[in-house]
Amino acid sequence: MNSRRVRISWAWVMAACVIIAAVGRRYFIGTLGLAFAMAAAVLFAIKVIQGGGAAAGRIGAAYGRSGLTLALWKELFPPWILGFALTECLIYKEFVYRLLNLRPPSAAAMERAPDGKRFSIDGGDLSTLLVPLAIIGMISDVPLSQVIISAWRPEHTLFVHLIVFAVSLWGFIWIIGDRGAVRGSNHVLNREELFLAVGFRWMSNVPLHAIKHCSALHGKPKEWLASSSIDRNEVWSVTPIDSPNVLVELDINALDGMGIKRMGNCVPLRRYLALYFDAPGEFIRDMAALKPFQGDVPSD
Repeated sequence: MNSRRVRISWAWVMAACVIIAAVGRRYFIGTLGLAFAMAAAVLFAIKVIQGGGAAAGRIGAAYGRSGLTLALWKELFPPWILGFALTECLIYKEFVYRLLNLRPPSAAAMERAPDGKRFSIDGGDLSTLLVPLAIIGMISDVPLSQVIISAWRPEHTLFVHLIVFAVSLWGFIWIIGDRGAVRGSNHVLNREELFLAVGFRWMSNVPLHAIKHCSALHGKPKEWLASSSIDRNEVWSVTPIDSPNVLVELDINALDGMGIKRMGNCVPLRRYLALYFDAPGEFIRDMAALKPFQGDVPSD
């Protein structure tokens, strides 16, 4: 089991213990609720100890490299947390800058993209529905708060309305910011490399000589993964939200340790990249002109 699955498994176990403990205190025997609360506390303590030991190791290594500097405080947190936090901040910054009609961060990020032919990625069926769904979601949260109040009858009903509104507003801002960043992003193809960018969530430069094969994808991921006998753990799905329509197979040995930036963190490239393009057929034809291979070219 890889480290990401271990973290997810721990998180689910801890969340389940906390929920059962909270419910158990009200509906079950007090001892049962206390037992689950103690289990959650023990699991959390183990994670804190493990995280503290890892942080101490990172701080010691950083201190040995550069001595006592202000940058040491960053080592308190795992790199994936810092990368995730930075990505979130950029999404909110994108929303604010577009609201104020300023040059958004996504435009500055794309300035670092190489020259070449650009392919848009923001015209998918699901992507175009995100903003209308976010608006509908905010409207539907009004009766949701009424349902919560009717079911639980809290003393401070205004507090419930504010919490529900704050959560829906946060989701709306995130969607608008991320959608703006995706609309400002493009995949770029030239004779040397394939540059990938999906807002602030994905970014990588893939050398053209490391690409072995490129073909069209049809149907849902579960279907083409099964039909091609591909392990899901060998694939990075680099899409805004839509199902990928192009599969790129890489020669891992030719990547020389290159990675892809995922939510602000650099992770190793996998054997396959499942990508989304507004014009998949055009991309595959252009790729075939630069690097001939046998592939299924879809109609746009």
